[in-house]
Amino acid sequence: MYSDAALEYWGDIFLAISLREDGIAFEQFLTNPWGYLRAAGQESAPTALENGYRPLTRRQAAVARNIEQRWIDSQRRSRNERPLPRPCLELVRA
Repeated sequence: MYSDAALEYWGDIFLAISLREDGIAFEQFLTNPWGYLRAAGQESAPTALENGYRPLTRRQAAVARNIEQRWIDSQRRSRNERPLPRPCLELVRA
């Protein structure tokens, strides 16, 4: 059971990243919030909101997941080569 403060916290995040557009109900989201954030590429949403930034848009999250996956794939291919630096995406203030 979540406290009122926790429900408000997760509710703000749920609304900010528009998971309802994917057909996910808030009650469903609460069963595994971090799992849903990871699946949506929105792991940074809580930190972004806490620091006065907007979370990534759906398109930005898709691009970020693509960049991350390419980085992971490059690391697997180049184990004997010098590893590439991890990609860094800048946050945009609201």
